[in-house]
Amino acid sequence: MIMLAFDEGSATLGRDQIVLLANKLAHFRRLYPHVEVADIEGVARDTVPDAKQLAQRRALEAARAVRVLFDGAKLHVSSNVYSPAWSTLDGNYAGINMAPPMKDIPDCLPVPLPGFKY
Repeated sequence: MIMLAFDEGSATLGRDQIVLLANKLAHFRRLYPHVEVADIEGVARDTVPDAKQLAQRRALEAARAVRVLFDGAKLHVSSNVYSPAWSTLDGNYAGINMAPPMKDIPDCLPVPLPGFKY
């Protein structure tokens, strides 16, 4: 998971977070060139004013950055509000999950095991 940190109460990604995202996505694209889907979750703490709207704005900001840097992937965007006890980075983040398609994953068992029935 790629974690993008936001300032308290903000839905604007800082330059350092854009650089982090660009580097992580470039690395992921080199490893898995056929990625088709990214799941993006914007998060806010339930103690901030308008928490749900803040989480939605963070999700959209992260999705916009992914769309620019990783064109072609279908984006599933969601937002959630968590209590401080249940959130990472003080609840000021967006998380991005990308799973490689099966064709990009190496075959870990290329040779059948003798005597093993499949």
